[in-house]
This record gives sequence, C-alpha cells and structure tokens, in this order.
Amino acid sequence: MSKKQKSKTSRGNDKLDVKRAIDMLLSDYFDNLNGQKPRNIHKLIIGYVEHRLIENTLQRTNANRSKAAEILGLNRSTLRTKLEKYKIPPKPRKKSGRSAQRHD
Repeated sequence: MSKKQKSKTSRGNDKLDVKRAIDMLLSDYFDNLNGQKPRNIHKLIIGYVEHRLIENTLQRTNANRSKAAEILGLNRSTLRTKLEKYKIPPKPRKKSGRSAQRHD
C-alpha cells in the first residue's frame, strides 16, 4: 500500500472514530435525561463542541491564531469572532531560543 493510500485510510478511520465517539456521547446524553425533555440541544451541543475544538486547536498550535484558523478551515476574522463569542482569552505564546533570553 502506498503512503497516499495509507494516509487516505488513516483519515477515514479518524473520521469513523470521531463519528463513533459522538454517537456514543449523544446516546449517553439521551439515555441519562431521566424523563426530562431536551431543549435547545442543537445550540447546546454545537456550542460546546465548537468551543472545545477552538480551545484545543489553539493549545496545539501554541496559541498561533493563523495556524489554528488554517487547521479549523476558518479565516482569521471568523476565528477572532468565535474567540470573542466564547470568551476565549488570547494566551501568550511561549518564548523559545534567543528571544527568551534577556539581553542586558
């Protein structure tokens, strides 16, 4: 199997894993309502997932908004709007190398 074929297979499995995880969590959610009627579930689920997705992506890119926007498939302006919507504060980037050293 070529690298390209392996990559496609891996991405297909990733999508399937995410789908299974979502299906499992939604099933648990509905099973544990204990007779309560669900309301605004779309807003609840989409908002929570989007918020966590943005936070996790920013963490993995060391708070680099340009990289995060690219990974998420958003333009930077849209990402900025969503950061404001979810009140996700900008996190300072870790300094490394020469820029982290003090020059007295």
